[in-house]
Amino acid sequence: IRTMFRMSPYTPGQLPTYVKFTWPLDLMIDGTTNQSIGFIMPRYHKDMKEALYLISPGERLKNFPHVTWRRMHRISINVASAIQMVHSTGTKYNGSMAIGDINESNIVVNRNHTGNDEITLLDTDSFQVGPFQGPPPVNFRCTVGKPPYTPPELQGVKFSDHNRTPEHDHFALAVFIWQLLLEGTHPFDGVFQGAGTAPTQEERIASGHFQHGGANVPYKPMLVAPRFTILDPAIRTLFIRCFQDGHADPFARPTAQEWVDTITAVEQTLVVCTVNSQHVHSAHLQKCPWCTRAKQLKADPYPPFVPRPTTAPPTTTVAPSPRTPSLPTPKPRIGLSTTTVDCGQARIGMTQGTGTFENRNTGDAELNIISVIASGPFQIVPLTQKKLAPPAANAPATRLVVTVQFTPTARGQATGTVRVESDDPTNRTLTVALTGNGIAPQEIKI
Repeated sequence: IRTMFRMSPYTPGQLPTYVKFTWPLDLMIDGTTNQSIGFIMPRYHKDMKEALYLISPGERLKNFPHVTWRRMHRISINVASAIQMVHSTGTKYNGSMAIGDINESNIVVNRNHTGNDEITLLDTDSFQVGPFQGPPPVNFRCTVGKPPYTPPELQGVKFSDHNRTPEHDHFALAVFIWQLLLEGTHPFDGVFQGAGTAPTQEERIASGHFQHGGANVPYKPMLVAPRFTILDPAIRTLFIRCFQDGHADPFARPTAQEWVDTITAVEQTLVVCTVNSQHVHSAHLQKCPWCTRAKQLKADPYPPFVPRPTTAPPTTTVAPSPRTPSLPTPKPRIGLSTTTVDCGQARIGMTQGTGTFENRNTGDAELNIISVIASGPFQIVPLTQKKLAPPAANAPATRLVVTVQFTPTARGQATGTVRVESDDPTNRTLTVALTGNGIAPQEIKI
C-alpha cells in the first residue's frame, strides 16, 4: 500500500473528479507507532455495473439499454485511456507498471444514459507494481488472471513466477475491445474445421489461431457472430497486429494510446442509420449491419431506447378508517425448486443443452418476477408470464417454469448463474448455479 501511494497515477493530495481506478489516495498512520493502520480510497459511482453485463448482448439490453455502437467505441476509448495512465505511471517512476488481470469483471461502466460512459478499473491490489530499481527495489507481481484475456506467451504458466508487462495488457485490452464491438464474441472463437477434437480456447490463443488476418488456420466464423468486416479498417488493422503479428512479437501489439487515438478518430466518422437512430455503423459500409443482423436473428441488437421517467407519477393515499382493525399486510414469498441446474452437453456454437427450474409463490399476495438474468454461455427462454397469484387455501404453491438454454463457445465444462429478482420483500434476489459441457461441433462429410 505504501508503494502504491508513493507511485500513484493520481496527483498527490487531490481527490480525482473522475475515478478511473480505485487506487489508494492517502494512508492512515498511527501517531504513536508510526505504523499504517489503513488507507483512503475513492469509491466508484453507484450507477456503475460490471462490464460483463455490457459485453453480453442479452445482458446489455437489460442493464445498458441506452448504449449504442458509438458508445461502445467511447467506452473502449475510456478503458484504453485508463490503462495507458497506469503504464505511463510506471514509466514516470523509471520502472514498469501493468494491470495483469484485465477482464470483464474488473471493469465497471456508468449505466446513466445522460453520462459520458465513464469506467473504473477495480482490484488495483492485484496490479503488477514493478520492477523498480529503487531505492529500495520494488516488485509486486500480479498473480491472477483469466485465460480468455491471457496472451499466448503466458498461457499455462504460473503467474507468480513471471513479471506482467504492458505488452501483456495490450493483448487483454484488445480482447476486451473486441468483445465490446463484436457482441461479446472472442477473437479466437470459431468453428473447428480440422481433424480430431477441437482445441480449447486457451490452446487456440497459445497457437495463434486468429482466423481474420489471412493466416491459414483450421477455423471458420461462427454463424451467430458479427462479421469482422463491420469494423472500420483502421480498427481491423490494430486487431491483426495484436492477434497475428503479436503472437510471435508481443511488442507488435498496439499500445493503449494507439487504441485511444485510432478509435477517437473512427468515432468521428460513424454513421447513424436512417431507420433506427440506435443503429450506428462504420462509414465504409453501404448499408446498416444492425438492420441486417436484426432480420437474421429475429431480434434487434440495438432496439429503440426510451428513457425511463426520472420522477414517479403522483399517487393518492387514503388514510385508513380509525374503526378498521390493523391486519397483517399480505406479502408474496418466492421459492425455487432447486439451486443448481445442469444443462447437459451441447455442440460448440449450437443451442442444444437445456435445463429448467421453478419459481414458486408460497405467500399470500401476488408475486411479480422483475427479471431473470443468466450469465456465461447460457440464455433464458422468454417468460410467458411474470406474475404468480397466491395459492388458494390448503393448495400447493403456484409455479412458473424457467427454461435455460446452453450455447457453448468452447469445449469443456462451462459455468454460469441465473439471478432471479422479484418483489418478495424478504428475498428480492435468488441465485441458481448453472453448468453445461461443450463438445466439438459435428463434422459434416460431403
